Amino acid sequence: MPLRFRVCGQGLRRHLSKLIVIPVYGLAMFSGAFANANQQQIDVDGVERSYALHVPSGIAPGAPLVIALHGRGSSGEDEIARSRWQAKADKEGFIVAAPDALSSYDGVEPKRRLTVRDWVRHKYRALRGRNLPRWHGGDNDVGLIVSVIDRLRAEWKIDPSRIYLVGFSRGGFMAHELALEITDRLAGVAVVSPDVEPEITTPPTRALSFLLVSGDRDPVHPVSGDRPAATMERWRGLNHCPPLEKIKSESPDLTIEGAGPCDQGTEIRYVIVHGVGHEWAAAPILYSDISWAFLSRFRRDTSARP
Repeated sequence: MPLRFRVCGQGLRRHLSKLIVIPVYGLAMFSGAFANANQQQIDVDGVERSYALHVPSGIAPGAPLVIALHGRGSSGEDEIARSRWQAKADKEGFIVAAPDALSSYDGVEPKRRLTVRDWVRHKYRALRGRNLPRWHGGDNDVGLIVSVIDRLRAEWKIDPSRIYLVGFSRGGFMAHELALEITDRLAGVAVVSPDVEPEITTPPTRALSFLLVSGDRDPVHPVSGDRPAATMERWRGLNHCPPLEKIKSESPDLTIEGAGPCDQGTEIRYVIVHGVGHEWAAAPILYSDISWAFLSRFRRDTSARP
């Protein structure tokens, strides 16, 4: 005779947690095992959000800020570790913050209270690998980035003219979205191997230096497709730049195109890294190095805006 169980409400959650949560928890522990950043919490319109923060020892007021956005299924802590942002920040003297995306399930309506059915679906999706952190580009995601910038300006007296944004994969989509939505807060943006491009509903309020980075073996953002050229042409038009030209590279691992000066002294640049796919662990040059080398040359004019 088969055994039958009847578990309701909190009992159901407690029993399913034993089956589902433990394996996922083990993966989460492993994914952040090599990171060394300070995890912070912040409320964004009633939703608890988080970000990893690294502040170099002894850093003085007026330091630049880099916001680093992770790819789908990753985290801010992993992004700092994987791209070696901590070592770069220590060497160059900037603060790095890496916000965490909401999961693909909770991200749709982050303020909605989950029912028992929702909770079961959430855990099931996590077990199947479908409930992964993912940037959606909605108001709460944009609010998170703005809130982190405002907090760090108040707490660490960062230089408001040197706030930079770098995003990889899905984070590249989010960085591109923010370049269009919060242009007045940024000095430059780097988009690395984006999975998709945002739509332009309204143009940015001013010119902004823009960097696009791709690996020549990346199937997610193939250099042979139309997307890279379309993105660069879009920003050439937005910034009123001259035509793109080849730029001599000091490294044989890079092919570079660029245009400038554009409006307000901005530039646009497209960098292809040879031998790299969508995984950058073995890349000859890290995108954190490429991004900082480009972005650190630019400042935002803060005379007209706070």
